[in-house]
Amino acid sequence: MKKKFGLIIAVTAIMFIVSLTVIKWLYFSPASKTATNIPSISTSPSIPSLSPTVTLKPVLTKPVNILLLGLDGRRGDKNPRCDAIHIFSIIPSQKKLRITSIPRGTSIDLPQVGSESAYLSNSCHLMGIKYAVSQIEKITKLKIDYLVKINFSQTLGVLRILGIPESPSLQFLRNRRYLIGDNQRSRNQALFLKDMIISHLSQIAFLPKALTNLLYTFIDTDLDFETASLTMDTLITFNLPNEPGRIELVTKPIPNYKTSEIHFFEDEYKTGENWQSDKEYLDYQNDMEGYLTNLTNRLEKYLTNKQNSSVCQIVKTPFTQQLWLQIGNEGKRNQFHFEILRYFVLGCGDKNGKKLVSDFVSEMEIFKQEEFINKGKGLLGNL
Repeated sequence: MKKKFGLIIAVTAIMFIVSLTVIKWLYFSPASKTATNIPSISTSPSIPSLSPTVTLKPVLTKPVNILLLGLDGRRGDKNPRCDAIHIFSIIPSQKKLRITSIPRGTSIDLPQVGSESAYLSNSCHLMGIKYAVSQIEKITKLKIDYLVKINFSQTLGVLRILGIPESPSLQFLRNRRYLIGDNQRSRNQALFLKDMIISHLSQIAFLPKALTNLLYTFIDTDLDFETASLTMDTLITFNLPNEPGRIELVTKPIPNYKTSEIHFFEDEYKTGENWQSDKEYLDYQNDMEGYLTNLTNRLEKYLTNKQNSSVCQIVKTPFTQQLWLQIGNEGKRNQFHFEILRYFVLGCGDKNGKKLVSDFVSEMEIFKQEEFINKGKGLLGNL
């Protein structure tokens, strides 16, 4: 596989705007996980600028630390690396949101691994997420309460839903004219995240339910319903869009050199139809399209020959990685989505197959894609 376009370390950092989106999705969601370890609550007024009405709602009274991991899973890679690592600390007593960034190249102890490869990103790949979390807690001296994970494919899906330009954002985060090095890259990610929160929090807080339900499919989190509701309502009381100083950025370990303050300005980049004029981006798109075409052709042969176990073995990882989200063209993206979903539910006989297809139909209804609504309903009728 070709190298992912640009610096995947920075690219996956775009996903962190979704953390707040996830929280609001959970707030609207009719379903919830079993609540555990719920923080104590008090009552505080909402901020009028972010809420349609001024009401008294429960809010957090104790700090909560949410770890956000951007995962770089290569095509077919079941053990991704952690390439963007940030902790959201909601501190009610100070009405502050602290973002602690840990550079992915931070040295750690990795059993039976040479020092040149013993860094934080590799711990996710070699030892698993649980071990990586323990190392992050050791580095930052923070206890992680909840975890949000998202991969590169899902990041692109979130960007499209929020209307954030994909290609300009990617160009900014990998631009060679900026200072290089893990500390600067991590700082760029945090600044990008802060700017997106300031400019998009109001939009995120009141996304339509249909879109928030769709965003759920992009997220892997253990954040429960009650805590999610409390967290979002607490952040609203901080009035972050009007008081950006309440967002504090920290890097751990403390860097041994001063980093620059580099911000993303959308008007510096091409917009509209020219968003995708980035050659590296287009080359990557073409490569991914070729890969998915070959993959689906191969799966069709196995399915035709009733080799369902082979179909399931091959399609499971691409389905989990949601690789179709990396295709920029909407028609092609929807076609690959449908085909990979079809092979997954028919080949694997997944007990949640009907729900997965129903979710696909709902997504196509949101974007008024009649062709794929009908394809989804046809597949549903065959299950």
